[in-house]
Amino acid sequence: MLNGTNSIMFNSEVYNRLLKTIKLLPGRMQTTFAVSCSERSLLGFILYHNKSGRGDLSLVREIIDKIWSDLLGISRFNNANKYIDICAEQIDEDSLKIIEGSYAMKALENIDRALHSLITGKSEYAIQSGELNIDALDVLFANHQKKYPVKDVNDPNCIWIFSQVQKEAARQKRDIELLMNTTEKTKVENITIIMERAKKESKDFFDE
Repeated sequence: MLNGTNSIMFNSEVYNRLLKTIKLLPGRMQTTFAVSCSERSLLGFILYHNKSGRGDLSLVREIIDKIWSDLLGISRFNNANKYIDICAEQIDEDSLKIIEGSYAMKALENIDRALHSLITGKSEYAIQSGELNIDALDVLFANHQKKYPVKDVNDPNCIWIFSQVQKEAARQKRDIELLMNTTEKTKVENITIIMERAKKESKDFFDE
């Protein structure tokens, strides 16, 4: 339970309604949501890096930190565009032969969306960040059917039976609600709260 935010039971319809509210947020609050999703799913890239020895973890970490620093007004993320290609270079198709590679792919796609959100201010990228975290958990279940059996894999709502997915959706809802109530006066404080929580929650992103 997340201080009451998990009292709602999510399904595809409820979750999609939640994501639509992101459009109501100012651009930089949308980016805050996007990078918080990137922060939590970074665990996927860490697992990949630790298993394969591939990918530059310090560089990927640096990209996320630069986004946070820009949002907090610490330092501008200059030349953010060039990091989009750098992010894409961290993984290739051969990496997808191991499940950790699939996790890493979702994590890198999420960072890409956070970068695009920062650069363009378009809500679609923040929305896609939320969806990518759910997709990353879907990879987990698809590759561990014995541990996570479902009655009908063709049912679009089947993923929502898992506690990890409910937990992630609840965390997204909690952060969106905080961002909705963020003012110019509370901006730095609230972004810091979301950043620190996301870093902590990355550790149990794939856990029940």
